[in-house]
Amino acid sequence: MFKQDIDRYKVGNPRTFHYLNQSNCYEIDGLDESEEYLATRRAMDVVGISSDEQDAIFRVVAAILHLGNVEFAEGEEVDSSVPKDEKSCFHLRTAAELFMLVNRINCSIGQDPDSKFLIGVLDIYGFESFKTNRCFTGTLLYSSWKMSKYLHDLHQIWCADVCFFA
Repeated sequence: MFKQDIDRYKVGNPRTFHYLNQSNCYEIDGLDESEEYLATRRAMDVVGISSDEQDAIFRVVAAILHLGNVEFAEGEEVDSSVPKDEKSCFHLRTAAELFMLVNRINCSIGQDPDSKFLIGVLDIYGFESFKTNRCFTGTLLYSSWKMSKYLHDLHQIWCADVCFFA
């Protein structure tokens, strides 16, 4: 990734992102990340993804990385939470800025707000609630799969499940 893109997407050292620092593997011998980044951009060009759309994709990925760094503390009201500290506030603000820009880009490239087609994220709450996720995990994954299948069959949309285990 180039310096200008690192600044634009507000990313940097992968060690600073929770979703990336869990394996302690940050480099692969013989792999040039800048070449891989350019190859990815070229591949996106080849399949017809415009520069604005590519920018939106990278902003979403960067926003998700920042959201992974947000920690919450118990709020004053029942079942509420607040960002734990200033670092969490920073990552939350950064993610919001990155998502806001994606929204502006979608509008600028003609995304029809009345369109019957959209891309969304379906998050099933629950994994965070238990220290050990044995039977519950299976049940949750099954219900998530059934809901994804239902949405696909009903609306002809694709759903992808992403699970992060601590």
